[in-house]
Amino acid sequence: MVKQINLNAINLIIFDLDDTLVKLSIDYAKLRKKLSNFVKKQYGIRNEFKPLLGSINNVAILTNKKGISKEKSKRDMFNIVKNAELDGAKKSSLMPYAKETIQFFKRKGMKIAIVSRNSNKAVKIALQKHKLPYNLIIGFENTKRTKPFPDAIRLAIRKLHAKPKNSLIIGDHPYDIIAGKKAKTAIIGIASGKYTTKDLKKAGADYTFISLNKMRGLLGKR
Repeated sequence: MVKQINLNAINLIIFDLDDTLVKLSIDYAKLRKKLSNFVKKQYGIRNEFKPLLGSINNVAILTNKKGISKEKSKRDMFNIVKNAELDGAKKSSLMPYAKETIQFFKRKGMKIAIVSRNSNKAVKIALQKHKLPYNLIIGFENTKRTKPFPDAIRLAIRKLHAKPKNSLIIGDHPYDIIAGKKAKTAIIGIASGKYTTKDLKKAGADYTFISLNKMRGLLGKR
């Protein structure tokens, strides 16, 4: 029998976006290639952009050593990423049971934060397209470090006047789980992306499910 989460102790739900609530239509291989070609042509730097955001910071440091403004090179690279994300958000599809899950929590009087490694604008476009309610968006622009660091999670908790012990994170990526552990929140891993329940358990999730729909039993009847 699955242990029940005491929702009476939770007042903030922190969702990841991509592959948790929506599926952004982004060809990441194409995006990485575009970035790689750009920095090779502009700065004479070779990089495969794996991982994506971490590589942008690394390339920016290298451009600074070449006498090129770190801020400018980073801004140019992020603009390429943002354009791809905006297009992907406009073409995004809703993950199964995403709207019902958020509505369930809203009926319980809980606040909803979306903490994503995507840009604020892309997140907002996707949420508005699918009419998903929220109280706060934290995108990659809002903190110096993104998931798996806990900075964005802690910022969401602080802005919505909650506490880690009263917060629950729901995400599909080990980075979501690791960030939640560091922030000391409750964590549910949803294996709706490319990672399995085994991967999410290994990362430290308190509970794991193959979909948001399968999570219903843990949360109790509506």
